[in-house]
Amino acid sequence: MESWKLAIVKEFEDCLKKFPELKDIGLIMESSKELAGAEGRLGSKRIVILYIPEILQDKPKALRPIIFHELSHILDLENPDKIFMERADEKSKELWRLLQKTKSLNCKVEK
Repeated sequence: MESWKLAIVKEFEDCLKKFPELKDIGLIMESSKELAGAEGRLGSKRIVILYIPEILQDKPKALRPIIFHELSHILDLENPDKIFMERADEKSKELWRLLQKTKSLNCKVEK
């Protein structure tokens, strides 16, 4: 596994500690032009998918808000922000509020 992916796996595992009820959650990471995240299934396994631009691949801590938000979707598909605000670290919450304020978030739920 590429070194940037290993660092992101570590961040993912750290964020996952705030969700003790979630077991056996997988992580898929892809290089991308835009930063995005998704929550879904691969067969019967729940997964978080992160699309990560090259500029952020060596900044795994910058991905924490997206990781927290995608894990929150697993617990509450329709209203993940409530879970996010209860469980995310302060820096992630701060950044999330800023992104909401500037209307820089695009959270869609597709069923």
